[in-house]
Amino acid sequence: TGQVAQGALAGLRVLLVEDEVEVRRLLEQVLLHEDAEVEAVADGDLALERLENGDAPDLMISDLRMPGASVQVLVEALHARRPDARVLVLSGFAKGMEEVESLLAGVEAAFLQKPFRPSELLEQVQTLVTE
Repeated sequence: TGQVAQGALAGLRVLLVEDEVEVRRLLEQVLLHEDAEVEAVADGDLALERLENGDAPDLMISDLRMPGASVQVLVEALHARRPDARVLVLSGFAKGMEEVESLLAGVEAAFLQKPFRPSELLEQVQTLVTE
């Protein structure tokens, strides 16, 4: 498909929160391939530290269930610093979307069910950041 010289996500700052090493590496590669700036962390506590001490990202991609601070806490921390930042929640659980809706009531978050293809992730991210 239409690959241009510069990746579709050039200049996009992403905080990636995923406790599974393989998945985290894969997602990071996919995003980096499109020229996003990615900071990948392994759990909620590390993510919270980044959100409180670093620059707020344009987009946070987080697993629904992981060690440390919950997605809800992370989203609140993110939006406290950057109300317009986007959130994409990933889950491998069949009840993923219901859980996301109850956990993140009133929060704007997109949802992607695992497993997904890299192209699906990119489509979702592009939709989110161009809204």
